[in-house]
Amino acid sequence: MEHVTTFTRDYEKRGTMSRDEVHRTGEWHETFQCWVTFDDEEDRYVVLQLRSSEKRDFPSLYDITAAGHLTADEQAADGVREMEEEIGLQVTMADLRPLGRLRDELEIGAFLDREHCHVFQLHTDRDVVKRLQFRDGEADGACSVKLEEFHELTAGVRSACSGSTDTGGKVVLTREDIVPHSSRYWEQVMPALKRS
Repeated sequence: MEHVTTFTRDYEKRGTMSRDEVHRTGEWHETFQCWVTFDDEEDRYVVLQLRSSEKRDFPSLYDITAAGHLTADEQAADGVREMEEEIGLQVTMADLRPLGRLRDELEIGAFLDREHCHVFQLHTDRDVVKRLQFRDGEADGACSVKLEEFHELTAGVRSACSGSTDTGGKVVLTREDIVPHSSRYWEQVMPALKRS
């Protein structure tokens, strides 16, 4: 059973718990998150992972390009393993731009998720989507969308945005197609992804 370090809201260590327990009790814990972006002509795009239909939490929804819980014996830098595990990209921390440690709180029924998110950006070339490889049980695919349109979608300014899938198809995303995050999280991450 995977154990994670628990924290206070102010990021002081408290102890360890199983991953299931932290989501049942709402304890703060750490995650690694990396948003992949690329520029194409005048627009910036963000790559979204399509979570596996086999996932217990938020199956078949689009989410952060690669993300995962940090176990009790890991530091933020160890989370870079998620890039290869989930989307098949071999990168190092030197390839990533840190966007900071952000708090994200989500409560849906009995599911309480309180994360200290170590957020990073991999800004790369537009062919990145063709290089993605997905592990069974982790991700079922990906899509790329214009970052400005995705920002407007997460802010509630637009009701949908369109994108291209990793297989060359088209997709239209609404808020219901995306893993929920707090409005505070979106307000911090989206502008940061535009700055590199």
